[in-house]
Amino acid sequence: MTAPSASWSSPPWRCWSCGRSSPGPRWTTPGGPPSSPRTTLANAARLYEKDRGSRPARDWTLFHGPAELASAQAELFTAAGHHRAAVSWLRRSLERQETTYARNEALQRAGFAGALARSGEAEEAAHHIEQGEALLTEVSSGRARESLAVARRELDRVRPTR
Repeated sequence: MTAPSASWSSPPWRCWSCGRSSPGPRWTTPGGPPSSPRTTLANAARLYEKDRGSRPARDWTLFHGPAELASAQAELFTAAGHHRAAVSWLRRSLERQETTYARNEALQRAGFAGALARSGEAEEAAHHIEQGEALLTEVSSGRARESLAVARRELDRVRPTR
């Protein structure tokens, strides 16, 4: 998939499609040169910032913006094993997360909690897992529930007793 033409698409849509155009999970290119995911993410960020607000965004693309881009940057750091750097980007992502989407926030907290656990920040990880689980009282999401369970298992590895 290539990024849609600028003549008809909004910046969030072009950015989103650019990120989804690379093979493999989201922003990474398995087996590709190390710069491929970084280049794809940089291109997506430029597309997002370029003439932002000049065209109305489709409602379903409103979730995509600074939070999604920060999360993608965190994915790159996680894939490279740089968990503390990933925590920094996930913190930014959570701060910019649209709070009207409880499922998305729960997913974001799960990823953040997992990164915190891998970085040795057990107490903060536990806090975000609890916050994510509280959000699941508002919405039913198997994906968010499983992501929080994965984060809980990562936390249990670094803090075996609760």
